[in-house]
Amino acid sequence: MLQASLQQAPPQQQIGAIQNGSPAVANDATANSGGSSHEAASSFPWWESTTRKVQSVAYHLKTRINGVVGLLVDPGAHDNLIGERTMKALSKQSGKPVEFKKLLAPMAVEGVGKGGQTADQAGCVAIGVGGSAGTYTAPIIPDSDLPPLLGMRTLEGRKAILDCGNRRLIFPGPGGVHMHLSPGSLVFELEKSPSGHLILPTTNFPKEGTAEADDERLAFVSGRPLASTKD
Repeated sequence: MLQASLQQAPPQQQIGAIQNGSPAVANDATANSGGSSHEAASSFPWWESTTRKVQSVAYHLKTRINGVVGLLVDPGAHDNLIGERTMKALSKQSGKPVEFKKLLAPMAVEGVGKGGQTADQAGCVAIGVGGSAGTYTAPIIPDSDLPPLLGMRTLEGRKAILDCGNRRLIFPGPGGVHMHLSPGSLVFELEKSPSGHLILPTTNFPKEGTAEADDERLAFVSGRPLASTKD
């Protein structure tokens, strides 16, 4: 059992603006200066569908609960990202208009339903989270139903804790988090790849002569059913 002692921050500190970290959006100061060298057009892999011959629109709409758009918590996404039609749906839900801003440089993305696509603007829309008001900002993919991805840059910036077992997303307060792990817990250090993803290394084998691993928690099996093997 994992127990965590949290020193909570006030609601506005916990939630605030859920904003992407890159690429930058244009404002008067940066537009006049032309931006910095790292703001050139980039390409990031964002979304991968493991289902063949399925319309991306139907797949993306399945991420809505009872037809309501929510943020898709996705540590595997490089950053926040959203489809044009989904941004309009979020705006309709909140009853607030979208604030659009031009990106300093066009951003090419892959794997969001139609192969390579380009975003040239970002949108900021009001959202309500946990009984508090917030905003969500992300580059917009034109003519797309891509759900609003809450990506790694935002999660990392909030020092977020994703409690998969209890389906909770935790933004720790200023005092941080103190975890008390029960005996037998396993803790693994992750590495960050050049793409921005968190990687669990797989080359740290036991020493020679050590028996094969017998902890079933280390058998990472897909949930997809497998065909039976015939002789």
